[in-house]
Amino acid sequence: MSINKSEKNTSIGLRIAQERKRLKYSQAKLSAKLGRSTATQISYEADETRPDADYFFALDELQADIYYIITGRQLEALKKEDELKLLRSYRTVDERHKNIILNLAEDIAQSEFPNNTTTDISDQ
Repeated sequence: MSINKSEKNTSIGLRIAQERKRLKYSQAKLSAKLGRSTATQISYEADETRPDADYFFALDELQADIYYIITGRQLEALKKEDELKLLRSYRTVDERHKNIILNLAEDIAQSEFPNNTTTDISDQ
């Protein structure tokens, strides 16, 4: 499946390449990690072929922003760089440290806003 050249700047392939670079992978290293050939990775990034769902599941395990790759949009809640940095860091730690981070955040939020029991992202 080929993409019209005028759509190149908004292509899934371009966004796959952006995420690959953000995650600091070469095409060869990423393709090996995902069980694909380098030629296949290059084909995805050039919009010559489209990846299947298994590719996106595996890419998600590497902390790629799948929502951005597919839609070209970041979730509204993740447009702030500090929030995105926090989320990415949180995703890299083990369960014990995740619990520490969550408890700390809840304690700080409760001390700053004692009448607010939860803050829903959709309320922001």
